[in-house]
Amino acid sequence: RREKINVRPGANFLSLPLQMVAAPRMASAAQEQTVTPPRIDLALSLGGKPVDALSVPLRIVPLHWQSPRSLSVPLKGAETPFKLPADASNVRVQFADSASMHFRRVMDDLIEYPYGCVEQTSSRLIPYSLALQSILPTEDKLAVQLTQRLHSHRLRLAQMAGPKATFGWWSPPASDGDALLTAYAYYADWHASRALKIALPPQHFERLIEVYRTQGAQRSPWHRALMLHWMQEMGLPVRSLAEALAEQIAATPLPPAARKGSPLTSVVLAQNDGEQVAAMTRLLTAYVVQQTKGTVPPTLTASLGKAADQVRKAGQPLGESLLLMTRRLPVADASAVLEKVRAEQPTIDRSLTLLWTYRALAGTSASADTLLRATIAQVGMAAPWQPITTATGRRVFLWPATQTRPTTLKLTAAPAAGLTAVAQFDSRDSEVSSLPVQVTRRIYRLVH
Repeated sequence: RREKINVRPGANFLSLPLQMVAAPRMASAAQEQTVTPPRIDLALSLGGKPVDALSVPLRIVPLHWQSPRSLSVPLKGAETPFKLPADASNVRVQFADSASMHFRRVMDDLIEYPYGCVEQTSSRLIPYSLALQSILPTEDKLAVQLTQRLHSHRLRLAQMAGPKATFGWWSPPASDGDALLTAYAYYADWHASRALKIALPPQHFERLIEVYRTQGAQRSPWHRALMLHWMQEMGLPVRSLAEALAEQIAATPLPPAARKGSPLTSVVLAQNDGEQVAAMTRLLTAYVVQQTKGTVPPTLTASLGKAADQVRKAGQPLGESLLLMTRRLPVADASAVLEKVRAEQPTIDRSLTLLWTYRALAGTSASADTLLRATIAQVGMAAPWQPITTATGRRVFLWPATQTRPTTLKLTAAPAAGLTAVAQFDSRDSEVSSLPVQVTRRIYRLVH
């Protein structure tokens, strides 16, 4: 299209049909970059002679943000078809056929998460700690790498503490910080120091008791239950505090059945006591009281069965891992629970799901040892898939960016029965939400 226009002094605006400059949609990001984009050539002439010119390339960017996605594909043979969105990029595949392999997959996803606020750094310390504890005597090189990285992230977390040894989200807080994040940071540091075999004085973690007494009452029962659970595991005296919370919860009726929520929304950081959160609060509070050898109010005990049913119906992996830990779900379901955990879910929810599942399987030392030290099944994929080794020693296969997106998962040998492939990728396709929410807009016109 060529158009001659007359310009006036000042800014001049020209409407350009969008469909005339749309670039063809390519099968991969690399191919799209090789296509010459459409452009606008502007020339300014005076008296028939050109005095200035400008060439501007145009590119239409999709409306939606690119975000990580995942897809679970049960393998049916050496070659299994699967479908990715047309704009899928950064495609990688890993395999799992047991709780142990899913456990390591979740650990790797948390370790490789690219951001580092207080919560995310704490959520990274926990899988690093578990990974270091799972090292076999023959894995000296991996042990050195994990030890160095755990020291580094532990130091990063310490540098974000405020002058009162409390934590906010990012920078050191000038005042008291956030009680929940402070408790979670201390809890993660407790795991890290144990894995690194660092002997800390008992009073090192006692600061949390004061944080809970001064700020805990201002938090929701759910957040107080989480803080007390973490402190109880760290060996702090919380029985009277847990019993007081149990009495408060027992006096409150259990809300109606929980609705299914979005897996992309954090249950841990929920700001209100919704149905699922209220049910999980009851289960966790009763568990903490029982662990401290305290007394659970009869009214609360009578409501635990109904609360467990509500959490089970909600279908969230964090809730199901709580059911595993409280022995209200068979430990044989651990693999199915971990299989639901995806890299796009909130980091703190994934980290606690990992820990609570580990606590459930650690009922016998043999189960915990098998979970962390089980031999990793090595699965091969045909070219052009490229294998890389993760922080915990697992193999992940990457798809080259220069290739058109894959349509099949082709292995070098027939897979074992029950093997599942977890494909992770980035896409701009809009995600379908099942939340019972309707958004309306009201537009006002300003008349003057």
